[in-house]
Amino acid sequence: MSSAGTTTRSGARSATRFDTDRKFLALADVYRHAVPLMNFFLPGMRLIEKRREGARIIKRHDEATTPYMRLMSSPHVSDRAKAALKACHDGLDMVQLKLSYDEALGRLASFNKAKSAAEVRIAAPAGSPPG
Repeated sequence: MSSAGTTTRSGARSATRFDTDRKFLALADVYRHAVPLMNFFLPGMRLIEKRREGARIIKRHDEATTPYMRLMSSPHVSDRAKAALKACHDGLDMVQLKLSYDEALGRLASFNKAKSAAEVRIAAPAGSPPG
C-alpha cells in the first residue's frame, strides 16, 4: 500500500486526513480486505538474531511463512482454535480477496486525487520565480 498523502511544491509529503464518514468507511473497507490477505496469504520473515561484528550488523531471519501457518504449527494454539482458523482459511479466495483489496485501495486513493484537483494553489510572493 502506498503512503497516503499529497506532494507539495517542495517535494515533501503531507498526510491525508480521513475526516468524513465516506473516507473513514473507504479506509475501513481497505483494512477489511487487507487483514485476511496479509494474515492468510502473504508470507513474511521474522528476525531471529541480530548481532554486531565491528561496524557491521548481522541479521538472521527464519523461513518466510504466513501468520496463519505460524499459528497452525504452534503447540500453544488449541486444536479447536486451529480448526476455526482452517475453516476461515478454506472459505477465502486469495485472488478475489486481492482484487477486492485493490478495488478498495483505488476508491480510497480517489478521495485524495479529488481533493488534490480541487485545491487552490496559493500565489507565490511577488518577485519569486514561477514553479
